Amino acid sequence: MGEILDFRTLKTVYFALTESVINYGFVVWGNTSLATLSKLQVAQKWIIKIMLFKQKRYSSELVFRDSKILNLEQLYLKSLIRFMMKYDFYKEYLQHGQNTRSPKVYNDVPNSIKRLRYSTVKKELTRWIIDSQYAINYVI
Repeated sequence: MGEILDFRTLKTVYFALTESVINYGFVVWGNTSLATLSKLQVAQKWIIKIMLFKQKRYSSELVFRDSKILNLEQLYLKSLIRFMMKYDFYKEYLQHGQNTRSPKVYNDVPNSIKRLRYSTVKKELTRWIIDSQYAINYVI
């Protein structure tokens, strides 16, 4: 497929067929057992390496950095932050005082992103996560 399609088109196919499935319900199941997430993580890395024509042993970290695609941990973080922003989840935390990792995650998001309208936050949030490498070894 890579001989026919350029990387930009392959990336669009990845978003449509792979990342959309990963993102479906991620807030609910994204914090499941490491064994379950590990299988999904391996599949995601394998798909992206195929897209980039990289060998199986090629560095996964470089694959994600070069492709500017969020890894599983980063996708979970993005999903969690967007969920919190959409439903004012952080305000609920302040009222109930429950001890979760959500406040730390939310506090780490730059104010410039927090001030954006929910409908426009997705692209900037993705850029911040990629540029800062925030989620690497943080959530999973």
